[in-house]
Amino acid sequence: MRPLKVLIGFAKVDLEARESKRVTFTVHADRTSFTGVDHRRIVEPGQILLAAGTSSEDRLDPLAVEITGARRVVGEGRVLTTPVAVTPAPTAP
Repeated sequence: MRPLKVLIGFAKVDLEARESKRVTFTVHADRTSFTGVDHRRIVEPGQILLAAGTSSEDRLDPLAVEITGARRVVGEGRVLTTPVAVTPAPTAP
């Protein structure tokens, strides 16, 4: 069974007073893998909820994403990183 909560990436962002920045994570489906009943790492199709926040309990509303395709065994070359980009926040028009 897939775990309920998993930390798949993080970034520390320093902000000045009244400053905002955009934080973008690139999440590969391999990052949702878990150990199945046959003791192999697998990725299962289905809905995943992604959330960002200051802790696992202090989060923004989650974003639902759908993993499609068949159940897949994830081998040695699985993606173990979650790249992050921090950029200036867009300004209002």
